[in-house]
Amino acid sequence: MDRFPPSSARLMAIVAIACLCALPVSAQITFTERTVEAGFGDDVYTTNSNHGLGVLWIDVDNDGWVDLFAPNGWQSDPHLYLNQGDGTFAKRDDLLPAMVQDEQTHASYADYDNDGDPDIYVLAADEDLRGDCNCNDADGPPNLLLKNLFVENGNQIIDGQPLFEDVAAAAGVEGLANPAFGDDPARRSLSGGWLDYDRDGCVDLYVAQWAIRHGGEMSNQDLLYRNNCDGTFTDATASVGLPDGTVTDDLRPSLAFIAGHLDGDLWPDMYVENVSERSDPLPEGEDATCDPECPDRWFDYLWQNNGDGTFTDIIRNSPGMGNDTGAGMGMDIADIDHDGDWEIYISDVLATFHDKLPLGNPLYVSNGDGTWSDNVAVEAGVEGRFSWAVNFFDADQDTWEDLYVSVMGTDPQDLMYRNNQDGTFTDVAVAAGFNLELDGRGAATADYDLDGDLDLAVVEKDSTIKLYRNDTVGGNYLKIDLQATQSNRSAIGTLVKVLVDGQTLLRQVKGGSSAHSQDDLTVHYGLGPATTIDRVRIWWPSGLVDSYGNLSPNTTLVATEGETTGPKVTRVEPRTLSQGTSLQLTLRGLNLVDGGTATVGPEERGVTIDGVTWVDSQTALLDVTVAADAFVGPRSVTWTNPDGRSNTRAPAVRVVP
Repeated sequence: MDRFPPSSARLMAIVAIACLCALPVSAQITFTERTVEAGFGDDVYTTNSNHGLGVLWIDVDNDGWVDLFAPNGWQSDPHLYLNQGDGTFAKRDDLLPAMVQDEQTHASYADYDNDGDPDIYVLAADEDLRGDCNCNDADGPPNLLLKNLFVENGNQIIDGQPLFEDVAAAAGVEGLANPAFGDDPARRSLSGGWLDYDRDGCVDLYVAQWAIRHGGEMSNQDLLYRNNCDGTFTDATASVGLPDGTVTDDLRPSLAFIAGHLDGDLWPDMYVENVSERSDPLPEGEDATCDPECPDRWFDYLWQNNGDGTFTDIIRNSPGMGNDTGAGMGMDIADIDHDGDWEIYISDVLATFHDKLPLGNPLYVSNGDGTWSDNVAVEAGVEGRFSWAVNFFDADQDTWEDLYVSVMGTDPQDLMYRNNQDGTFTDVAVAAGFNLELDGRGAATADYDLDGDLDLAVVEKDSTIKLYRNDTVGGNYLKIDLQATQSNRSAIGTLVKVLVDGQTLLRQVKGGSSAHSQDDLTVHYGLGPATTIDRVRIWWPSGLVDSYGNLSPNTTLVATEGETTGPKVTRVEPRTLSQGTSLQLTLRGLNLVDGGTATVGPEERGVTIDGVTWVDSQTALLDVTVAADAFVGPRSVTWTNPDGRSNTRAPAVRVVP
């Protein structure tokens, strides 16, 4: 296989040119471990095999200080730590409901019911990976949806009362199998995340399954739950075009998942990393690799959102992509080179027959046309070693996103890759102060101490959560607190672009990443030495675009959806108006305001509006009279908010005889 396709050649050319001059000078990345001082030193996190364990930075009580939730592994309780605002955390497991002590493998969060507080989804597997066959059972216990009751309790925590309750059964997201595969009633879930795939303002949920030696069976059917916007979900897996069991080789055990914008539009896509699996029954001796008769179950999926409620797997459009990980554990995406598109990095812990050389963690660089390069991790200096967590973030605040990778095995030293600003990275973990001693697992970033830079929490298997405080003396920063009003309340799927000092910095809000973990949803930018931010543009999932200019650094911008944007008329129904009739039109749009008015143009041609009823920010009802001699032909419809801002859809309707 050609290891240097056109995108790789482009990368190498950039590197060669960069070597002709001095590399940009960045601040020394410096982290200080604060595990014991913060209150994380007493709780041990374990797992029955080598999977699971993650952390969530989540503000459960809406006080502006991110708290931390950590699912635990085999027969152990999860933990919830509330941020005290002074660098310490108080363990408040009493705020969690009673939960069965299964193998909790993964967690992610979102405000699924749009009530103003974040809820947590926990995957359970009751995992039993048997060494004699490298396999596990097909079934597991139900998953959990922990509904946050903070808002329902009057925006307070009530002493003696759990803050969360499990509503997975009522919501329809337990992951049950009908009929059950074995003694347990559900699939064996190990990864997933939140996205609003249909952009209806309610976050949907993807759940990935992992049953080794059951490839091709329904136990490995991933699930996509569509949010019904009423507190319940519907299984939409088959209707959106995901594997439904018709082609058995499409049912593949999955270990890593991420949803996000990948192809340049506002419809979120999905990357699913599938595990290399040998044939069944297990061959022996020289045939142990099953070559050349291996089922095609080890290739990853790249599900492109078609914008019509369906997805298409496009990974084969990028030769060399999707065949480089035997067991990908973590994944993240970022615009590492400031060119306006998204790169994909995956950690790997298993070298198999299927892995394409060179072994290690793959980096796929976007070609800018909806395709990606073959693995260029070696050229970029981020091939790593057996790894788990993956986190892109600007550690030194020089505008370029760096890369943290937790490592497992006999050489567990973490990797902290500084972005060299030329398409390559340099590992500075030792000098930066990372001192992981055992196997690293999930990790997540947040500014837990509100000093403007991003800190890191990582779970260490058979040990504690390690908290690394960012003490880098770096550049300026901007944080953006997104307050969605028409999109999902967590603002998941929002795209944010910052223009500063001639550079374009791109971020997006993701409903889970790294490995079994999730970063704080506040958007963070390092700005380097910049003293003025030229422009911030925010593309919300609703379609609204807000724009802010001439901002000062080292602040938090609280951006409310639609506050800088006028209304937008998206459609009017019915579209046909008959002469000599009276009817009611339904005007649908964005950012409509009560007290607004509507007009039909041209006004002198026999169509009048007799009354306007405002329903909500997306709907208004128009009482219309069409004169018997009204001119036949198209008409525009204009909506004007009370502040004078208006929008016209032309043509919106048509008059017919």
